[in-house]
Amino acid sequence: DTTNTAKLTYTVSGVTIAKNVTRQTWRTENLSGSYYGGDSGEQTLCGAANGYRETQTSIEIAHAADNSITITTKDPQNRVQTVTGTYSQSGHVGRIVGTLSAPQQGLTGTVNYFEIERTISGITGRGHVVLSSGCVWDGRWGGVRR
Repeated sequence: DTTNTAKLTYTVSGVTIAKNVTRQTWRTENLSGSYYGGDSGEQTLCGAANGYRETQTSIEIAHAADNSITITTKDPQNRVQTVTGTYSQSGHVGRIVGTLSAPQQGLTGTVNYFEIERTISGITGRGHVVLSSGCVWDGRWGGVRR
């Protein structure tokens, strides 16, 4: 049904049974770390900037005990972007809802990062970002652990 729920349907001795299932969280991840990676995705409602875009970035994540999170990225032109928000988790998959600020580019907006998975090697996720200008980015992001 969603990234966190599903419907399980099975038949036993001719009787069909349907049950709703949901991810179970056994341990909350801490995403803190330093990564090298980037993002790729589609921009819409962005005028001349519409279309596919990918960016290399260094990624620094600070994840506090209260699940507040700060993600600071820096692109090859040393432009800094900061996402601040709250982390939640369902099963082993996380979500960050928050705000974006990129003062050097004059950008602000809202962020919904989801399907976040951290492994010993790195981090991946998908995202939906809406800038205050109305420009929308939908795509994937991630990085390898440094």
